[in-house]
Amino acid sequence: MTPGSRRKARAAAADDVNFKFTINHEGGQIDSSTMPYVSEVNGLQVKGLEAACLKHVKSALHIASTASITMTAVWKGEAYGLASSTDLEGFMCVLRRTSMRDLEDAQYVVKVQVARKGRESKKDPDAPDRATVTALKEINLFCYREKSQGAEGEWGLDCDNVLAQQPSLLKVFNSNREIVWRAMGDGRYLLNPITGCCPFAGCLHSRQKLNALNAYWWMYSDKKKSHWLTVHKNNPAVPILIARFERLRKEPNISDARLDELAGPNPLTPEWMAEHAEDVGQDDGKRPLEFPAMKDLFNPGDISSNLARGRWVEAKKGAFQQLLVQRQADREAQAEREDEAQRARARQAMGQ
Repeated sequence: MTPGSRRKARAAAADDVNFKFTINHEGGQIDSSTMPYVSEVNGLQVKGLEAACLKHVKSALHIASTASITMTAVWKGEAYGLASSTDLEGFMCVLRRTSMRDLEDAQYVVKVQVARKGRESKKDPDAPDRATVTALKEINLFCYREKSQGAEGEWGLDCDNVLAQQPSLLKVFNSNREIVWRAMGDGRYLLNPITGCCPFAGCLHSRQKLNALNAYWWMYSDKKKSHWLTVHKNNPAVPILIARFERLRKEPNISDARLDELAGPNPLTPEWMAEHAEDVGQDDGKRPLEFPAMKDLFNPGDISSNLARGRWVEAKKGAFQQLLVQRQADREAQAEREDEAQRARARQAMGQ
């Protein structure tokens, strides 16, 4: 078997997994329901996480259909939140890169923990919240200070710390940046886990906030709102890029030659742009990525392996603790200066 065929077999095996949904009752009883990822069960496709599918899961686990639930997939000791179809596809990108041995050892079963919102047991207030929505909000606060769409931000240790508390997000980020790199020729178009950079010059704001962590395909996935399908709808490069992304999401291990054959060559190359300059138009050519303000670029280096990610996490946790110590020292020094100023004013008022 060639390396290429092994990669395809591994990706296909990942799509054959079964998801085992489990919920713990207050009395200790555990209910489980197993559904395949790709195949249909009672006409419901698990891979879409549609409302009908969620209703089926709730019914199987004896949960009221009106109840709000959270789902977390656990794979090789790491947790991945499944709040949307985007989250699920991000997790599948990770799963399709895992080894056949790991899939076989798990008997092609992925365990998914289900919990009712509002009925979970109390947790340590200092424990990190694993919800991806919370991480998205925190990074937006620290990096962009909650500024409007398109604003420039600055990535810092506070942002690093959000990801250090949820290492599984690092793995998804690395996988999705690789997809962006192969689809567009440069992974930095995924600026950071919450922001994508548009590759076309014909828009006022190159930065676009993503609707979910690491989901660069938000650029085109919503036909009514997506940036590419509104601002750049007439650019002939857009349908090719969409085809490349969709093919890579379905077959992450496809060869470059096969990708070009099935979806078309990368339209962001100088050669393609020169050949199609008249159709693209002067105002919608390729935007240079080396623009002056890239302070919001998250560039962690090599985080492709568990070991590399572990080292990155430990380094950032240590640096963040040092930052907290420094901030505390700065606050104490500021308080001392204010106290001394107040004492000076008091002495002055007393004529001393």
